[in-house]
Amino acid sequence: MIKNKGWREAPDGSGKAPKHVIAASKKRIEGVSKFPMKKTTKAVFKNGEGTKVHELINKQQFVITNPDWVAELIDKEINIVAYAEVLDFNEIDSSGIPIRVGKDVYKNIEEADKHLENYDNIEEFPVVVEVSIMVHPKDLSKTIIDSATHGSGIDEKIVKNREIILLFDIYSYGGGVPINMESVSGSHNSTVDSIILDVPSRFGGSIKVRYFKNDDDAEDYIRNVYAHNLQAVMTMVGFYLDQPVNLMGTSGWNILEHQHKGKELYR
Repeated sequence: MIKNKGWREAPDGSGKAPKHVIAASKKRIEGVSKFPMKKTTKAVFKNGEGTKVHELINKQQFVITNPDWVAELIDKEINIVAYAEVLDFNEIDSSGIPIRVGKDVYKNIEEADKHLENYDNIEEFPVVVEVSIMVHPKDLSKTIIDSATHGSGIDEKIVKNREIILLFDIYSYGGGVPINMESVSGSHNSTVDSIILDVPSRFGGSIKVRYFKNDDDAEDYIRNVYAHNLQAVMTMVGFYLDQPVNLMGTSGWNILEHQHKGKELYR
């Protein structure tokens, strides 16, 4: 289970932490440190070849890497990766599972109750994928590594790549820079069945969220669509890193600096 990611938006866009997320304490929230934005900070994208998808934990955690994905901080170019987490609303809040009956889609069972006379031929879509940008293991701060891996309890027998699984510890400890992959389109497709809903964003307006029937479908979409569309994300990664990731104004650059240099996000 992933914990401690107080700045992450809930999968349903409600802004409320899911049941499996431990929200940051009030003191921790109020004491957030805002690193100054650096106008010279930029992202660098090269040729975009060599993307690989690494499965960490059975169909739940994936890391997408490419040797050309880098971001340039004020004083150093660092390598970055994408982290994909598969979440099942059956384990979070079953009342938030979207339902489809024929061509009609309902955001949850409560909404469906208002329209359905029976529950024949109901299809549930309880699974979502959250994608985040993180610093590559070789550029992580030793301070952050030590803090994240201390007592993590990871059973290395179930992992396939210790360097990459290190990101599981870091992600569990503090998360990454969230990316809405439905804001990016590309030429790659998947045959899996999925639905897209507009859900409220904590920053106002709405965001699009894609829902899947099961973990297998989510993994297929990660490998055959999101992994390719991440190329487009990395061409304008500076735009995503400029955005606030919480209501306190912490930016993606702040999080990368935290992971690379060990700078504290919270006082």
